[in-house]
Amino acid sequence: MLEKADFKHPIATMMRDLAKSLHARWGDGSATGVLLACSLIDRGFQVAEKGIHPSKIVEGYSIAKDESLSFLEKIKVDSSRDDMRKIILTFFSSKLDQDEAAHLTNVVCSAGSKLLKAGEFDAEMVKIIAKSGSSVFESSVLSGIAVEAEVLSGRMPISISDARIAIVEELLDVRKTKFSSQVQIDSPKFLGALQNQEDIMVREQVKPIIDCGANALLTHKGIEEPALSMLVDAKILAVRRIGMIDLKRIAKASGATIVHSTKELTTSCLGSAASVQQKPLGDKKFIFIDDCKDPRAVSLILKSPFQRSANYLEELAMRTLKIVGNFMKNPVLVAGGGASEFALYEDLQKHALKFSGREQIAIQTFAEAMLSLVETLAKNCGMNPIDAITQFASLSKNGLPQINASSKLVEYPNGETVELLSMKKGAIASATEVANTILHVGSVYPARQVQPRQESEPDYP
Repeated sequence: MLEKADFKHPIATMMRDLAKSLHARWGDGSATGVLLACSLIDRGFQVAEKGIHPSKIVEGYSIAKDESLSFLEKIKVDSSRDDMRKIILTFFSSKLDQDEAAHLTNVVCSAGSKLLKAGEFDAEMVKIIAKSGSSVFESSVLSGIAVEAEVLSGRMPISISDARIAIVEELLDVRKTKFSSQVQIDSPKFLGALQNQEDIMVREQVKPIIDCGANALLTHKGIEEPALSMLVDAKILAVRRIGMIDLKRIAKASGATIVHSTKELTTSCLGSAASVQQKPLGDKKFIFIDDCKDPRAVSLILKSPFQRSANYLEELAMRTLKIVGNFMKNPVLVAGGGASEFALYEDLQKHALKFSGREQIAIQTFAEAMLSLVETLAKNCGMNPIDAITQFASLSKNGLPQINASSKLVEYPNGETVELLSMKKGAIASATEVANTILHVGSVYPARQVQPRQESEPDYP
């Protein structure tokens, strides 16, 4: 909601931009960044009212930020690709019901595992389709690609087993010249000759498709007569005008090679799938290329009772894929559920004692802002924040306490709630930068209170 809001106030605009940047870069951490920035700004102005210059507060905040980033390196948890499920479940658990979060975690993990089995993970190669009218628990992953399209003719088969897929870019029709041209016919007998020549040209386009053994044809451009009739006679399932990004995904999933012209088609260019079929999905018709062997592109079919909630699931899935991509690049985690924030609070309180100047107060203020994140998390989980903080303090003597997905306070790793180290560091660094910018501006350009105009005052000078 914050990312889509249209604000006029400059500070609110900065908060929106902060959320957008964290969302775009990490896929998560926008709430942490915005809440921390707001707390730092609010507490910073409160400290400034007590007589501490904002420049000292900014200096203290910068020291606290550097210490926080350094301390996170000390409490990081090295992981492997097997921990991918933990970080996905942590993300979904903060947004959805536990059962729904668990099911969607399995779906996304299945998609990720299929791509990793093929040797790579590319979020662009995961197509997300969100449809209403069904339960969330009917969401699934397709070992291939589904595209919104339909078979070109009712005379063609709508389902093919053991599919051999040809992917062509060019238009299957008589080629148009690049420049305007006219053909003048002086005699009716030449009209038939012209039509026969056009048929020959189109047959030369279609013949390589039939000769290479393809039984499914997908094109980026159109398919016109007489090419259509020839494909019908050959019992080839044909679909036209598919977007290039979907064709690339289908090629990745099936192992096909996209060719510009049918003249380039050979048997080695064909992709394979256990089935290609036309099926309804929601109120639309889709072509399903399914059961591909070791696919390097897959589809997530997300379902929900209402379209609005289905769109929300689609947004969450896109963010999850970004999280997984970042995890694959740098699989280093920190304990979530408030564990890292409380550990930072305790460390900053000790670190502040190393300074004798006014920076000490700013560092302590930064620590209190970090503690406010734990209090907010406890409130959102239905816990009493005071009781939660005291329990955190008690359990922190022996380890890292955290609030798990069941809203219970446990010691890590029992809670299995984890977050990306890079995301956590990015949120803290970005929030501090925004807070320091606003505190600096506030010190140079203090807000001027505007006196309300009296109703009796005239509008003219």
